[in-house]
Amino acid sequence: MTPALAGAATLTVAIIVIAVAIWAGTRSHTPDAKAAAKAVYGVRRWYVGFLSVVALLAAARTLPFESYSPEASDVTVKITGAMWSWTVEGAQAPLPVGKRIDLVVMATDVNHGMAIYDESGRILTQVQAMPGVENHLNIIFDRPGTYRVVCLEYCGLMHHMMATTLEVK
Repeated sequence: MTPALAGAATLTVAIIVIAVAIWAGTRSHTPDAKAAAKAVYGVRRWYVGFLSVVALLAAARTLPFESYSPEASDVTVKITGAMWSWTVEGAQAPLPVGKRIDLVVMATDVNHGMAIYDESGRILTQVQAMPGVENHLNIIFDRPGTYRVVCLEYCGLMHHMMATTLEVK
């Protein structure tokens, strides 16, 4: 789903919510409080059921997730996080510019948030590094340079020192 379509869907649902709330609030003019509550809660049950069906249909539409295809990458690099360092294996020195690089990211001890920053300090991408889970992240570096890899999730006393670099030429 594109961001524009998601925004339009969110706006549509918000308009429906507001319209139903106004309709339910102005519909019952009975002095009987129990009858008024029954009318409002009846609409609420119908509305929650409707939203549940819409949410299920939206979730079913996005499943299954895109499958990962390691054949699409030109270079595979394994990055493993462990208190308090990153180990980079299988990397050509330096990594090539303009080629699809498959980063296989995992951890050996606790969760780490791996992020890659360019030389200006702008974050390019991030992914979770978790014990026992290989997360694949495809990236294409469009400029040569030294890219900094840091941990974004507090992992202990020396968290601030958990960094390495990737050379790209």
